[in-house]
Amino acid sequence: MAGTKVTNDVLENRYTEQASISTLFGDVPFDCSTAAIFKLSGDITGTYTINLSNYKTGQMITIYPVSGDQTLNLDAQGSNTNTFNKVGGTDYDGTKNNIVQIECADDSTTDPVFFYSIASFVPASTDI
Repeated sequence: MAGTKVTNDVLENRYTEQASISTLFGDVPFDCSTAAIFKLSGDITGTYTINLSNYKTGQMITIYPVSGDQTLNLDAQGSNTNTFNKVGGTDYDGTKNNIVQIECADDSTTDPVFFYSIASFVPASTDI
């Protein structure tokens, strides 16, 4: 179909939508078929496990603002192993606002593979 454009309007929610997450402790489901961006409603209040499901190879998942001086874990629905490879040298700092970005490199049902990075951020004006 020459001349056919793929627009944001035809992409699945997993690539275009934002979801709100109000659960701030425990093992928390993040259904990656519903959104690309997950916004937390406040500071995490206890050990927090981001439990990914319904992800697809090539999908980027963004979670923000992640803050709260608690333990942060990553998990997924692989039946054997879930591999999370850290990109860069920044660790989670619960005293700051953080953004967590996770890319699904292999959506295997048994051994999915992800790459993730964490960075702190501060609100800024449009003047850089």
